[in-house]
Amino acid sequence: LESYLNAAVPRIYYATGAYWEFEIEAQRARIEELQRRRLVDYQIPVRLDRNEWVQMADAVIHMGNEVVAEPYRRHNSNVHSIDNFTLPLTKPLTSYRDFDQAKRNFLWFGGTGLLHKGLDLVLEAFSELPDCHLWVCGPLYMGSEREFLRIYRNELFHQQNVHPIGWISSYSRSFDILTDKCGFQINVSCSEGGAGAVLNCLGRGEIPLLHQNVGIDVDDVGFMIQQDTVSSIKEAVLRAVDISEAQYRRLSHNAYQQSISRYSIESYRTNIESAIATILAGKHTVQ
Repeated sequence: LESYLNAAVPRIYYATGAYWEFEIEAQRARIEELQRRRLVDYQIPVRLDRNEWVQMADAVIHMGNEVVAEPYRRHNSNVHSIDNFTLPLTKPLTSYRDFDQAKRNFLWFGGTGLLHKGLDLVLEAFSELPDCHLWVCGPLYMGSEREFLRIYRNELFHQQNVHPIGWISSYSRSFDILTDKCGFQINVSCSEGGAGAVLNCLGRGEIPLLHQNVGIDVDDVGFMIQQDTVSSIKEAVLRAVDISEAQYRRLSHNAYQQSISRYSIESYRTNIESAIATILAGKHTVQ
């Protein structure tokens, strides 16, 4: 590959997720923990193979926060962080959503790779929280998820407080209805570059409960799940349920405001243009 590259042109690696080594290790840890808890042999397809693209690049632009940036910096000193973005959704319900209902309803909204996304841990947590309801929106019926559904059939389909919806679009009426009901979203993915699913939910004023590997800061908008464990998820859920209505309204409003400011397409455009301009100007040249 290197023989085809023009040495006079800066080589930029654009990363939409975590560094490959970080992701593989995070997935390995999740698999081993599932095997310990459930005594099953379960594997996740590797999404990124070993490579040296970051080392070959003159600069790296990645999506996500400092948690995502740090592994890239170990291999390239010229790393630029930008936020992912979300497109505008319908107006949020921060002012008139039913607080008593919202504080007991949590949305899990994610894509393929249910173990990678941490649905196993969330389901186990909510099986021990009968007064809190979990609404699961994701690719539950894809063939690649069949083994996951076999392992978690009881927690997913036979609990009164867990509602398996399946995949829906964040621009659909179904999504509006669910986010009318749910006050919180929960995401404990083991490796992301600023998960777009989380940002879409921010656009409806959903208060996030996030693990650090999701790559999105929760300062003044939500709650951090300290460890990728069932007990840590339960602790975060109970903290969320215990907030006052005034706290809820403030956090929900802040979540929406971040979606239309920090995570807007305009901010993304400004940030990536600034990063590219800095790289092209040679302000941080990698020798």
